[in-house]
Amino acid sequence: MKAALSIFAIAAALAMAGCGGNGQTPFVPDEGSYSGTWTSTALNDNGVMTLSIQPNGTATGTMTDVVQNATNGVVQGQVQNDGTFSGIVQYGSGGPMVIMGNLSANGSGHLGGTLTEYINGLGYSLTVDLPKS
Repeated sequence: MKAALSIFAIAAALAMAGCGGNGQTPFVPDEGSYSGTWTSTALNDNGVMTLSIQPNGTATGTMTDVVQNATNGVVQGQVQNDGTFSGIVQYGSGGPMVIMGNLSANGSGHLGGTLTEYINGLGYSLTVDLPKS
C-alpha cells in the first residue's frame, strides 16, 4: 500500500511540475476565418480587417482603410499562444507597415484587442473586433 501511495505521489508531482508556467491559460485561437472592424481614435480612422488563422498561428488577411480609401491591404503575421500578434500590412506599392499587439478571444467567438500600427516610425493604436465568420 505504501509503495502504491509513493508511486501515486511521484506521478502527481511530475504531472504538476509539467503544468508549470505562470498560471495563466494560454491563448490558442481557433483556426478559421475572422472578419470585423478596426478603429483608431488617434488617426480618426477605421476600416475592415479579415484574418485567417492556421493551426500553427500563421495569420493572413486583408485590411481596408475607409478614410484613406485604401482597399487592398494585405496582412501577414503570426499569433503566439499568449495572444501576441506581430505582422505587417501592405497597401499596394507602399512600404509594409508593422502591426503588433495582443489579441484575446471572448465568449462570443470574437477576437479582440489592441494592435499598434507603425506608420513612418510612429505607432498608432488600433482597436479590433473580429467575429468568427
